[in-house]
Amino acid sequence: MPLELTAKFYIQKVDTNDVSHDYSHLTQDELLKLEELSNVSSEKFSRLIDAFLWMCHTGQSHVDTSGMSESQIHAIDDMIMLDGRRGKTKIQYNVVINQKALDLITKYDGIENIPYIHLKVLNEEIKIAQKILGFKVNLSTRVARRTFAQYWYKHTDIPDKFVSKMLGHTKADASKNYTFVGMERRSLKKMIKH
Repeated sequence: MPLELTAKFYIQKVDTNDVSHDYSHLTQDELLKLEELSNVSSEKFSRLIDAFLWMCHTGQSHVDTSGMSESQIHAIDDMIMLDGRRGKTKIQYNVVINQKALDLITKYDGIENIPYIHLKVLNEEIKIAQKILGFKVNLSTRVARRTFAQYWYKHTDIPDKFVSKMLGHTKADASKNYTFVGMERRSLKKMIKH
């Protein structure tokens, strides 16, 4: 089937009773599959996937990817940082830029050129990639930020309050909604109701 079909055709139902996997974020293997799909897709679809991947690697919300500039990038010791102010909360954030995000900056010849896709379009069309790759995770910009948070929570020793700052949250507790523990509790509540 051609990729031009509407995203609604591709929406995949997730079995919420299946608790063997946390469907709140993407695994590293799933991120690699998205990157591979971006490399073999049309330019338009590749830009859409890359906009989503940018959020996965930087934790930026959709609104924060609009109007980025080189002045937001700073080198501190061995790290490259991205700073800014969250559009939603007005909280100052500083994010460590990983190699994957740097690769996207290089691919688009500067941070100003990272694709910015309308939120509704991005959330609908990324489901095409979800279906093509057979992901059970219901892809959305929220899942992208959760993917970023999961990496920092599970794979580093950085305290919660710093992860919360990178996400631009006003309270450290808000970040708990981006962790597996928070999602597990919600899933259990759903299961108890059913």
